[in-house]
Amino acid sequence: MQNFLIGCDPELFCFNPQTASFFSAHEYVPGTKQEPYLVDGGAIQVDGTAVEVNINPVDNAEDFFGNIYRVIESAYTYLPEGTELHAKPTIYYAEGYYQALPRRVRTIGCERDRDAWNSGILNETPPHAVIGEAQGGGHVHIGWTEDQPMRNPIHRQMCIDMIKQMDFYVGVSSLLWDDDDARRKGYGRAGAFRVKPYGVEYRTPSNRWLRTKELCTEVFDLTMLAATRYRDGERLFDDYGNVAKEIIESSNKAEAKELLDAIL
Repeated sequence: MQNFLIGCDPELFCFNPQTASFFSAHEYVPGTKQEPYLVDGGAIQVDGTAVEVNINPVDNAEDFFGNIYRVIESAYTYLPEGTELHAKPTIYYAEGYYQALPRRVRTIGCERDRDAWNSGILNETPPHAVIGEAQGGGHVHIGWTEDQPMRNPIHRQMCIDMIKQMDFYVGVSSLLWDDDDARRKGYGRAGAFRVKPYGVEYRTPSNRWLRTKELCTEVFDLTMLAATRYRDGERLFDDYGNVAKEIIESSNKAEAKELLDAIL
């Protein structure tokens, strides 16, 4: 574990400003989970009703934002004129519109993620409390290896530890720019991750950080800081226990600021 590449696959929602309503991307955007559609800087695909933006992983913040920008610009070319792509953690479709969508579009997620704070066991898929509700992730990918068997216990434990470390940096800091507690209790739980052959996918953050270049840069910088400090021997989860998990789950901004002041 020497150097890191960082990518992301956030989900954005299509909004029609004329009708002030959200609509599904499935009729317009090419690409699927099985076959993402390659564009400049990465790929696009439909994820349920959302546009998923996959970027090529990079080692610096400027290229990170540049790839995000280019992929989003490519996505716009497939959408009706005037469409806005919104980075909102939770949105709602009109109930009748949503119920008329194909079942495959209304199906949420492709596989369950795991809980780093509970030995990597599978998280339960949370039910939707409201018909037409959709939640957007801002998942971050960290790469440091390649072709690792995902059942490899050494690789798996490294992923678990890296995600705990990420909760201290990115998860806790997200409380300062994301007020959406609903998603945090479901698809944005503390320590949510998936093991990858190249590293790990951190699934706690929402898509809220996509709204500004400054937040994109912050997420990249904090991710790189968490990863490099972990590589160099820092283990905040040993020093502080599960305090990051508790802060995230309680959405305690005051304690988040206090912890960040101590570790940054």
